[in-house]
Amino acid sequence: MSKKSEEGRVALSLRLTTGMHKKLAEEAEKNHRSVNMQIIHLIAKAGFVVVMFISSGCAFDQTIEYRIAPDLQKHVDQFYQEAQSRGIDLKHKNLIVEWGSIWDDGRMGHSHKKGSQRIVTIDISFKAETETHKEVIIFHELGHALLGLNHTTGIMSEHPGFTIYEKLDSGKVIVESAMREVYISQMMMH
Repeated sequence: MSKKSEEGRVALSLRLTTGMHKKLAEEAEKNHRSVNMQIIHLIAKAGFVVVMFISSGCAFDQTIEYRIAPDLQKHVDQFYQEAQSRGIDLKHKNLIVEWGSIWDDGRMGHSHKKGSQRIVTIDISFKAETETHKEVIIFHELGHALLGLNHTTGIMSEHPGFTIYEKLDSGKVIVESAMREVYISQMMMH
């Protein structure tokens, strides 16, 4: 075999080998891109599922209740009656009114939401208060929970104890029926 023909065969072999390597490299690159696309597609699907779960409000494990502490029931019922007498139709659902400990900041009651559940907590220290005093606290908190009022909304910005009640030297409160009616009417009008 001649030297030239040997060099030609080596050159041809190198070109074929280089071509095969190039083809194999292109195929590997194509497969790598395909795998990357599959991974990105799976991540996108997983992200979509997570976003859908979060945006659903995680309602899968929340039960909405209507539960009122028995010794507060009459005040809650009275609030619903006052609303009804003013043409406001409040549904007896999605409300918990309970006794509890409020933060040590002087508040007598607290209204908040846990998920979609509306919760009103009346400080346990008020169990010994008069029924009239309990009413004003519960009405104020139900104004937040059921009517959506906040402390910057007219009558809610005033302390109900000063609006409806007159404090006596003995520390007891008495209702001023005319002021009670004004307070409740103004609360229900907002």
